[in-house]
Amino acid sequence: MKYRVPMLFLAIIFISLSILTIASNNPSGGSGVTVDQPQDIWMVVAFAVSIFLPALILGIFNSTATRVISSIYQILFAIPAFILTLGIIFTTAVPILVFVLFLSTIVITASAVTTLCVTS
Repeated sequence: MKYRVPMLFLAIIFISLSILTIASNNPSGGSGVTVDQPQDIWMVVAFAVSIFLPALILGIFNSTATRVISSIYQILFAIPAFILTLGIIFTTAVPILVFVLFLSTIVITASAVTTLCVTS
């Protein structure tokens, strides 16, 4: 548990950092999240954290079944993050955004593998 929980918190931090980077680098029109409206950014970050919360709660337990469910749940986050990273690479020329999304994908995948493989 001493390795799983910090990796899950690190994944949550990188998800939030990705959301903030996307909001700051891609100002959009009326329905997008921008830095000009901080309450919307807080709402999106809170939503992402609340969606990732079951993986965190399941990662605390030491049962094999809960670890497998938690890692599958995290992989379901890693796949869209990877697809978003590929989409950003081919559509924009913002290196910091690509870097943050790439790091987020790596951290979420590492968190899933750590949750699945580490028993203590």
